[in-house]
Amino acid sequence: MNLHIVDKMNNFVKINDIVWESGWWELDERCAKELVGGEIFFHKTRQEPSFYGGTVLGYRIVADGPYRGKIIFTLRYNHACRNVRTDKSGWQKKFKIIGTEQQDEEGMIEMAEDLLDHWVKLLTPIFPSNAWIVSEVSKDDFIIQIDWKMGSEGKRRDKRSRKIRIVIKEDVIGDYLDKNQQDRKLNNLTLWQSTYERYILFHAENDPDANHSAPSETWLVTKEYLNTFKTQNNREND
Repeated sequence: MNLHIVDKMNNFVKINDIVWESGWWELDERCAKELVGGEIFFHKTRQEPSFYGGTVLGYRIVADGPYRGKIIFTLRYNHACRNVRTDKSGWQKKFKIIGTEQQDEEGMIEMAEDLLDHWVKLLTPIFPSNAWIVSEVSKDDFIIQIDWKMGSEGKRRDKRSRKIRIVIKEDVIGDYLDKNQQDRKLNNLTLWQSTYERYILFHAENDPDANHSAPSETWLVTKEYLNTFKTQNNREND
């Protein structure tokens, strides 16, 4: 497999004339193993051709310090890996991994489904125990839909709540994948708290005589929204 990386910091350490190390990268170790023997290409932006690159000789995982758990690649410089372009599809924030077409598609789906499942499990306890939750990856966004039965007696027995549609945008997903373990925990806490506060204010009754008669409500989650919520929450706690 080959790897394209957006690298604006020039995180290179020279080992000898043609061998370098490059780090620190938030990648799964299984992925790093499969990249050994493949080519690595470094770009200033996704649109620009590569400015450097070579063959991946190996990798190591940082044991401690601020970059603990991140990957450092060892590579042998290859002039043919310079001035190489790649199309805009298939990028996951800073990274684009290219293998066989089937491997690329399956890997991207698996990564998205794992994170989506993680966030569904995180948010599920906020809602009633009988909530019906459906999730999907739509383009580059996550969609989580929730509703539940309103009661168990008489006419209310089969009456369902208004539907909540949580849309987690691509920028939130990409930002999360770029974070270290500690920052991911803080991100999860902010996502949980902001969702809980929205739920507290949510009018579940789908009552045509009330102002909240819309059959569904969309909760948009963007990077800007989470940062604003975190800032406001910190001010309230000061």
